[in-house]
Amino acid sequence: MAERAGEAPGVVCRAWLELAAARAVVVGDEGAEEVVSALTDALRTAGTGANTGELRLRALWRLAQARTARWTRTAEPAELDAADACFAQAQAQLGTDDPRRPELLAARGGALLSRAGHSGDVDVATDAVRVLRAALAQTPESDPWLPARRLLFGRALVRHHRAGGSLTDLHEAEWILARAAGGARTGQDARTEALAWLERGDALLALARPRNTTTAYEDRAAESYRRAATAAEAAGDPLVRARALHRRGTVLERTAGPASALDAYRAAWANWQAAGDDQGLQARAIAPSPRSLRGSRAPAGP
Repeated sequence: MAERAGEAPGVVCRAWLELAAARAVVVGDEGAEEVVSALTDALRTAGTGANTGELRLRALWRLAQARTARWTRTAEPAELDAADACFAQAQAQLGTDDPRRPELLAARGGALLSRAGHSGDVDVATDAVRVLRAALAQTPESDPWLPARRLLFGRALVRHHRAGGSLTDLHEAEWILARAAGGARTGQDARTEALAWLERGDALLALARPRNTTTAYEDRAAESYRRAATAAEAAGDPLVRARALHRRGTVLERTAGPASALDAYRAAWANWQAAGDDQGLQARAIAPSPRSLRGSRAPAGP
């Protein structure tokens, strides 16, 4: 897009932002190279004056989202580094009482969580916990996104524990994931509820592991997986239901014996088959082996 001499920076920036949005629609990819290029030009032309602050914020936020979307396709850590840099600059431009701040913090925390999952770096995981904790603290109880943000925060706590944190992380994760599930049920968001119960079960099993014996944690995990399966059925998500049922089966096999686990394994297999090719490699990667079966709105930017 040619820039005319003397054109006001705000006009040019808006044009680049509109072009980026149009390109994303045409190619069906928010992280496409041509989208990132247009948003980079939007940021370049936004300027630094008081009159263009809102446009600069929009450009930074959308560029961060585009870089995050690009990472999901390329798996290049540099994309997440670039996304976090943009999120950090956008965060610096928002006032502490700006109602958009929790949304931006949640988006930044999600990108940091992805970075921590890729690198295993405890410092990045610590940053993810810090940013998502702030997002939760600034999210009103009435906000419909609260359960999803609690789910994300619970994931960050588990990730921090895996990166070298303490059992305190798991205890807090178990608690916040239960709250996420309860809030999602109240808000009738069955898929978030299912994922929260599923990941709470994982946290409970991680708490049981150091004890290396059957504990109340395993019983609670089995119940959490049962709730996850029920919510996933309500959400019409056979893959999440299959994961919950299979994990429930593995717990029951240990606590109650193979016969008690068999129904859960069979139901899990049926749901993996129902998920079919729509889930692609992901479903095949996490599906149980036949032998084990026989043995028993990202919120938008500004």
